[in-house]
Amino acid sequence: MRRWLLLLLWLLLLLLRLLLLRLWWLLLLRLLLRLCWLLMCGIRFLMPSSATFIIIIVTATSWCTFSPGSRFR
Repeated sequence: MRRWLLLLLWLLLLLLRLLLLRLWWLLLLRLLLRLCWLLMCGIRFLMPSSATFIIIIVTATSWCTFSPGSRFR
């Protein structure tokens, strides 16, 4: 009888641990999503024009492509 109780207690602890781990991951995911949302709002605030954003992306891409250590030259 004592063995069954210990086994049941162990299974309950394992289930609780998995539940807490899943809750931890959900909280971490929520925090990451909120951080990404704040970052996107900051980018939108700093660069209200999408043309500016496209110009920055094209400039960075061309700089990476045609830099002296690049393989794509």
